[in-house]
Amino acid sequence: FDYNNQMNAYNAGIEAFDQQLDYNDLAAEISLGDNTRKFNEQLTEIGFKNEDLLDQLNWQTREMTQNLQANTAELATKAEGAKLESLQAAGKVRASGQTGRSARKGLQSVLAEAGTANKAIMDMYAKQEMSYGLQVDKSFKQATFNQRQLAESMKSASSQFESDLQHTQLQKLNANLAA
Repeated sequence: FDYNNQMNAYNAGIEAFDQQLDYNDLAAEISLGDNTRKFNEQLTEIGFKNEDLLDQLNWQTREMTQNLQANTAELATKAEGAKLESLQAAGKVRASGQTGRSARKGLQSVLAEAGTANKAIMDMYAKQEMSYGLQVDKSFKQATFNQRQLAESMKSASSQFESDLQHTQLQKLNANLAA
């Protein structure tokens, strides 16, 4: 009777052990699924951030290019206006009826003013182009920096996923040993 009771207890222990191992396997599988889901969510978030970053860079670059083109067109209009004004002023000097040295001085003065206006317009154009180049460089450097941050986030997420897997395996082993 004693032997049969010990055998029943032993068999019940083996059955409980098997059930506990099955439970441990299921718990590890659920934990693995949860960790995988979290990891995939992190990767998706990083992917969307990268896509948004590239979209912003594209829009910024297009906007800066459009602004440069508009400013260039405006400067071209100003240059054309300055050219017409200088032609009118030169025509007035010639039509004034003056001759000789004073006529040449007046014409030189008009041409000097036109040259000064043209130089100012060309300086504005050069400054705008430099500013455009600086803004584009700044945007690309910022985007590159942000992409490096996202790459590091991806590395960190991968490391965390591996750590979570190892932690799950350790918990399963601990539970199996306890069983």
